[in-house]
Amino acid sequence: MEKSTYEVAALSGLAASVSVVLAAATPWGLGLSPDSVVYIGAARSLAQGLGFSLPTDSAAMAPVVHYPPLYPALLAMASFSGLNVIAAAKWLNVFLLCANVFLAGIIGYRASGLFPLAILTAGLVATAFPMALVHSMVWSEPLFMVCQSAALLFLLSYFRERACRSLIAAAVATALSILGRYVGVSLVISGAAAILWLGAERWKKKFLDVGIFLAVSSLPIGLWAARNRWVAGTSTNRKIGFHPAGLGELSAAVDAIGAWFSAFWNSPTNIQLVSVCVVVVGGLALGVSRRWLETNDAPANVPGIKMVSFLMALVAVTYLALLFLTISLFDAQTPVDSRLLAPGYVPSLLFVVSAWTLSAQRGPEHGRFRFVAPAIGLLVIGLQLPATLTWLQQHYRQGIGYSSREWQESETIKQLATRMPAAVIYSNAPDVIYALLGRPARMIPRRTMTASNLPNPNFHAELEQMNRTLQAANGVIVFFDRVNWRKYLPSATELESSLRLRLVTKTNDGAVYQAR
Repeated sequence: MEKSTYEVAALSGLAASVSVVLAAATPWGLGLSPDSVVYIGAARSLAQGLGFSLPTDSAAMAPVVHYPPLYPALLAMASFSGLNVIAAAKWLNVFLLCANVFLAGIIGYRASGLFPLAILTAGLVATAFPMALVHSMVWSEPLFMVCQSAALLFLLSYFRERACRSLIAAAVATALSILGRYVGVSLVISGAAAILWLGAERWKKKFLDVGIFLAVSSLPIGLWAARNRWVAGTSTNRKIGFHPAGLGELSAAVDAIGAWFSAFWNSPTNIQLVSVCVVVVGGLALGVSRRWLETNDAPANVPGIKMVSFLMALVAVTYLALLFLTISLFDAQTPVDSRLLAPGYVPSLLFVVSAWTLSAQRGPEHGRFRFVAPAIGLLVIGLQLPATLTWLQQHYRQGIGYSSREWQESETIKQLATRMPAAVIYSNAPDVIYALLGRPARMIPRRTMTASNLPNPNFHAELEQMNRTLQAANGVIVFFDRVNWRKYLPSATELESSLRLRLVTKTNDGAVYQAR
């Protein structure tokens, strides 16, 4: 084989190995969160021929508009193989992790012109905590990240070749990213800006290419918004308000990023040892490849690497800016955490790789300087790997979220499944009941509106309506003690004091009530 074939094989082997680790580390299945239940429910509905819908708080089926359709649609298609939707999600994410690591390595090669740095880039992505987090949960971020990386690769090809087919391919990948997550709009903005800045020399051609990119990338989401408006009267189920993101959100972002690299000092000794061994082995491999790093006084394509640097910076900044704008205008409850920041990890990393490669060309000792980058990269791997290993270890031992052993062995769930075939169920965790039992349930009234953090003006009226419904249908309220993150809901004590409730059963993790 030629050297290039060995290089691609090495990168593919790394990506495949990481995927095998993910599959082995999730014997309880991927983690389930409230968002996961929406994806699973929509996929079940599609697989059953009921359209893109989900049980609502009233337990009736209603069209899903708050979430885009691509990820649930892929889950539904995968379930036709005979797997249930949750199992299909695991194998889909295993494939998506392989694709994300491989694509990051390919773009890393474009960003440096050096194959060892491409492998190091893929290694940084493979060991990053945000990557392990999103790929081990039933979330749409992994699919979004694959579409994002594909769009970036096609854009780079377009900038190099000026070929219309690459431009259209980039626009299609961008369109798919929006159908995966609405925040993919940031890729439309950054892609159009990059075409204006880096595209054809003639402005007439630039505007034509921008028009093609915008039309192709925006058409599918435009059709989806029209569908939503037709069936539900709203495009994305979001209302504009003003609750500006500030220092609190910025501090949360800094804390989340810091936690990726600081877990080493608090991790168990065995995990620290693994991290050190990975760095040592990587250092030995780096020593073997040193001649590759120091050959050629300059990268093969300095203008191309500058192009990568600019594009990655633009994509990362636009993504983060749109996130903070979304928090400020649409959803004040959006947490600035590792999940939210994960799609910005790869373009930010690739910007650092390309910027470092360019800096290494300056000065008479640029060859030695170039060798420093992989050494720092290995150190970063050693620092971020413990958080990833700790997370996967927890997954392996007890599972995460609603798919965890704790939930699957819940006494309240068992009581509800075996002894209470009630027609109407209210709960502080209707998503848990639907995910584990497949039974629609309704959310108890919200004391605070989730989108605005303002008090719910109809709270007491909704409580009275819930009480009447429970009495008429002989329904139950199922309250789970461990659901302590929904601060916008009343507590069990508040419900008991506001309504005349009869305790049906008290379990080790919750309680079941009936209206008197």
